[in-house]
Amino acid sequence: EAAMKRATLVLIGMLLASPAEAVTTGHDLLETCSKAASESSFERGFCEGYIRAISDQMSNYPFAGLQTCFPTDVTGRQLAQISVQYLREHPGLRHLTAYHNVVSALLVAFPCGH
Repeated sequence: EAAMKRATLVLIGMLLASPAEAVTTGHDLLETCSKAASESSFERGFCEGYIRAISDQMSNYPFAGLQTCFPTDVTGRQLAQISVQYLREHPGLRHLTAYHNVVSALLVAFPCGH
């Protein structure tokens, strides 16, 4: 419960402090996270925080019944890199929500072994 509360608070904070052009699609997220590599720490913090909040939620509540298994030492930067790589490799999905794209990227990258 604590992780979910933290994820919710982080997400609310990001929405309140988000740039004028809101991140809503995969395209928007790719653009914001790509800027993060070369610009201020605000963009990096926003990108990593947005993706970390989604991963925290996924850790506690499976997405559509699909469970992810994150390593305990995975960093926000690694999660952002995985999500950006996924967006670059799947341009046909960028019109979908940023949330959907991040969930898809993390499900692919961190499946639970059966």
